[in-house]
Amino acid sequence: MTIEQRVAGLERQARRWRTLTTLCAAALGYLLLSGQAGPFVRDEIRTKNLVVTNDKGVECASLGIAADGRPQLVLYGVDTEAAAVMSIAKDGAATLVLTASERDCAVLAQAGNDGPCVSALDRKTGLGLIMASRDDKAQLQVFGDDDVPSLSLEARSGGAGLAVKDVRGRSRACIGVTDDGPSMALLRTDGRSMWQVPVIEPDLLPNG
Repeated sequence: MTIEQRVAGLERQARRWRTLTTLCAAALGYLLLSGQAGPFVRDEIRTKNLVVTNDKGVECASLGIAADGRPQLVLYGVDTEAAAVMSIAKDGAATLVLTASERDCAVLAQAGNDGPCVSALDRKTGLGLIMASRDDKAQLQVFGDDDVPSLSLEARSGGAGLAVKDVRGRSRACIGVTDDGPSMALLRTDGRSMWQVPVIEPDLLPNG
């Protein structure tokens, strides 16, 4: 190797070292300036779907748009099934669904244009309840181990009424309260009165 070739090689090495030194200095300056400025924060992040996973990559939560266009937030349980779902319908109704797969029960809460409603169901026992406010009345229904309500409580501006029902959903015992006072009745399966004191106004009997 000639002297000229050795000199050219040394010059190339010198240029590479100068370039590397410049890059290192720039990187160090950026780190120092970033540390003084504090953590990097965006004012706004736009995305259609956001998915949160744990250390193992299992999906734990998601925020996005459902197939029907509803925005929804979903939280997943240990079995990766949806444990909580909150969504907004196109008409503005807000819905919250809570489930527990081990107990096989669910709670549904909805605030819609026709009023609020909350329902709870235990699928193992068949027991459940529904609370709702519709039009001019508020109503509570309690279900036994079947699909018909066993007890119905209803309140409105004209009074309140409580009805105990049989397995077919027929009212058998009723208590009503109006401005005129309380009243009670025991009913046959065909709806006729077996005993009552005094006469109950028909429109004040729970009919849910």
